[in-house]
Order: sequence, then structure tokens, then C-alpha cells
Amino acid sequence: MLKITARIFVFLIVTGILVAGLLPAFPALAREETVLDKKCAACHGVDIILEHRRSVPEWEEIVARMAEHAGGELSKVDQLVVLNYLKQHLAGK
Repeated sequence: MLKITARIFVFLIVTGILVAGLLPAFPALAREETVLDKKCAACHGVDIILEHRRSVPEWEEIVARMAEHAGGELSKVDQLVVLNYLKQHLAGK
């Protein structure tokens, strides 16, 4: 329950920031590719991500686990950006 509450809280905060216009206005896809290239590829190749189709809950678990491994290098906003990309392009089950 705490994880769900935390996710909802993060979503509301990020949504509020986006609506308030406090984040730079990058095109969504460019932002997603930048996060994948700079953050995810710092530890492993992007090809590892792109060759797998997983369910949305699986991607959520993987991104949370990778964020823990990154030791704070993957912000909550970056996590949401990556999840959005994965849900749109690589969620298959």
C-alpha cells in the first residue's frame, strides 16, 4: 500500500511541476531517448532494454530496481519518463 501511495504522490508532484511549466519543454520522445542514452546506458546497453517486451507491472518493477542500483542517479522524473516510454513502446503482455 505504501508503494502505491508513494507512486501516486510522485505522479501528482510531477504532474503539478509539468502543469506549472517548471520543467524544460523538451519533446517527450527526445527526453525519453536522452534518459535512456545517458542514464540507462551508463550501466548497460540500450539494446538489452529494446529487445524485451514485458508487462507494465514488470517494467515498473525493473525500473524501480534499476533506480536502486543507480544509487540516486535516476530521479523520480527520469523514472517516470522511462516508464512512459516502456509502456508505450515495449509493453506487450
